[in-house]
Amino acid sequence: MLGHAWWERRAAVGVLLLLAVVPLIWPTIPPLLDLPGHMASYAISIAPDASPLLQRYYSFQWQLIGNLGLDVLMVPVGKIFGVELGTKLAVMTIPLLTVAGMLLVAREVHGRLPATTALALPLAYNYFFLFGFVNYCLAMAMAFWALSLWLHLGHRQRHGLRFALFVAISPVVWATHAVGWAVMAIMCGAAELQIQLSQRRPVAAIVATSLSCLALLSALVPMAFQPAGEIDGVGGWLIPLQLAKWMVTLFRDRWMWFDLASLTVVATVLGLAATRRLDLRISPVLAAAGGALTIAYIITPARFAGADFLHQRIIPYGLALFILGIDTSAVSSANRRRLAMVAFAFLLIRTAGLTASMAVYDREWQERLAVLDAVTPGSAIVTLQAQSCGNSLSNWASPRIDHLAGIATVRRDAFVNSLWTLHGIQLLRTHYAEAGAYQADPSSFVTIEPCGMMTLKGALARIPYRAFDYLWLVHVPPEEWPQKDARLQLLRKTGDSALFRIVPVSAAAR
Repeated sequence: MLGHAWWERRAAVGVLLLLAVVPLIWPTIPPLLDLPGHMASYAISIAPDASPLLQRYYSFQWQLIGNLGLDVLMVPVGKIFGVELGTKLAVMTIPLLTVAGMLLVAREVHGRLPATTALALPLAYNYFFLFGFVNYCLAMAMAFWALSLWLHLGHRQRHGLRFALFVAISPVVWATHAVGWAVMAIMCGAAELQIQLSQRRPVAAIVATSLSCLALLSALVPMAFQPAGEIDGVGGWLIPLQLAKWMVTLFRDRWMWFDLASLTVVATVLGLAATRRLDLRISPVLAAAGGALTIAYIITPARFAGADFLHQRIIPYGLALFILGIDTSAVSSANRRRLAMVAFAFLLIRTAGLTASMAVYDREWQERLAVLDAVTPGSAIVTLQAQSCGNSLSNWASPRIDHLAGIATVRRDAFVNSLWTLHGIQLLRTHYAEAGAYQADPSSFVTIEPCGMMTLKGALARIPYRAFDYLWLVHVPPEEWPQKDARLQLLRKTGDSALFRIVPVSAAAR
């Protein structure tokens, strides 16, 4: 057994790990917002040279960048299992590894699993995992394992071995995702500083921590060889309302009341620990790591060098560290059992809600994707996906269709105009000049009513139709579909998704 209490036994830990993958078992494709775009990139990366994807539309050039994550993993996995099943299996490992890493950190810090540990585990399915930031979330799973190893070797005074290992580990985490490496470095550095401050005077502690953390900077070596990005600039810095908003959306999925209630439960228990009620307290080591991530969340911009949501993606893991840091050793055995039951009940309820939500998203996705059966392989598709106007809080349940068109690339070897091609961040390039302004993301985004984005009517008037074989409308009400355009012949429709064949102008005139 791992410990004496029921929640520390191997069977209980096995249940925790199993629950980490349950929400993703049913869906054919994990319904994560950005994932179809990644899947298209995977399909292109392993496509044979004779594929129309590479012959006519795209090129894929491997480079050393801080965003490789699943792209590397999917080369062997995609060839063995196919892109769709391979992606599902690979994505399922992310929450599994994250939960396992959280458990390792909690056990390393406390010497056992606190009764409240299960409260942190649903954060493996935080908003940014559901957003489809799979490379970043994989890097964060690795970061929790790395933090556990850092603390483990430090507790055993194996500083030389730790230094050598992290010289190797840091570039690997950076290559998985650069922000994940930065968060790992902050977590390890803050935890180490707290440990050193408990043993030395401040100046000596800072010096010792700095020397230890030099190993974490080995990632700067491959970083120096990363190709320059094509977009520079900083945005979204120190905006109080935005900082507060993203704190509220940590569990955001489908049902606002359910997600906010989940946040309330976690915040309540964390508040009890922070005020030392019920004899709860928080480990100084994980409080330091969580506090450092909170500071990073506040001072980091939302956008930098073409990458978005930089600071927002940090805070779920900062909250997880605070929860994992809750120490229940001074709590009476009866209250520990009660806390453990509350934590497990919370995890079960949250998992059930996520599983139901994923099943609904899967049904919605499959309905919209049914139109692809009518697409001729190797075709070019211009897709327009209607976005909601208004702020994100008023549109809590996203339809997650922003990059759904990427599945056309996976299933039909089709060109779509919704993929990312940013230099220095992505490995994919498009060379289909005929598509003009409709070559890549974000040209597929439209709104029905004017609200700062291209409208559907405006996009329909600007599309270079000669470059495309099909028009695919997604999340567009049927009453907004084009009715009297001779160039467009409706082939398939399912709910709010419609596929039109584009007829050459000469044929349309006959």
